[in-house]
Amino acid sequence: MTESKQPRSPLATRALENIDAKLAILQLWVATGIPFVRNDAGRCICNANDELELEYFPENVLAFSRWTRESAKCPFTLTQHPTISTFRSFSRSTLDTEDNKTKKTEVDVRLTEIADKAKAQLHKANPKSESTEAQSAAAQMQQLNKVLEHEIGKYREQARVAIEERNEAMALNKRQKQYHDETVAKLKEQLSTLRSRQSNVVPLNKPKTGTATSSEGEEN
Repeated sequence: MTESKQPRSPLATRALENIDAKLAILQLWVATGIPFVRNDAGRCICNANDELELEYFPENVLAFSRWTRESAKCPFTLTQHPTISTFRSFSRSTLDTEDNKTKKTEVDVRLTEIADKAKAQLHKANPKSESTEAQSAAAQMQQLNKVLEHEIGKYREQARVAIEERNEAMALNKRQKQYHDETVAKLKEQLSTLRSRQSNVVPLNKPKTGTATSSEGEEN
C-alpha cells in the first residue's frame, strides 16, 4: 500500500495557481507574440531611442516570482490580458520544493522561450536598431584592427632595434677579436726578435778563446 501525499496547504495551493497563471501568459506570448507598449488608443509608441518597446516579461526565476500587475509598462496590456492583474508575488523557494520540481523545469523552459521570442520580435520590429548594432560591431572590429596593427608595428620596430643592436654587438666583437689577434701577433714577433738578439749576445765574464792562447805563449 503506497503512502498518500500530504494535502497542500491553502497558501501552497494559491502559489501554484499563481505560477500556472503566469506560465499561461508566457505560453500565450511565445505563441502569438509579446505585446508592444501602446497608448490608450492601442497604437504602438516608441521609446526615447525611437524604437518599439516590448511589454515587461520576466527574464529569470526571481523576476518570475515577483511578476505582478505593477510590472506592466502600459495599461493597455492589462486590458488585453486581465489575468495579469491577478498576479501575486511568491517566494522563490516555492519552486525549489520536491513537489514542484516539474513545475520549476517548465518555468525554466518558458523563460528561455520568451527571451528568444523577444529577441526575434525586436530585430524584426526595429531593423534600424539591428543595422546600428551591425555598424557598431563593424566599428569595433575596425578599431580592434587598428589596435592590432599598432601592436604589430611596435613589435616590428622592437625586433628591428634588437637586430641592429645584435649586429652592432657582433661587429664590435669582431673588431675586438681582430685587435686582440693583431696584438698577440705583434707580441709574438717582438718576442721572436728578442730571442734572436739574445742568442748573439756573449757574456762579459767569459774570456775569448783567442786571447787566452796568446797569453800562454808569452809566458813560455
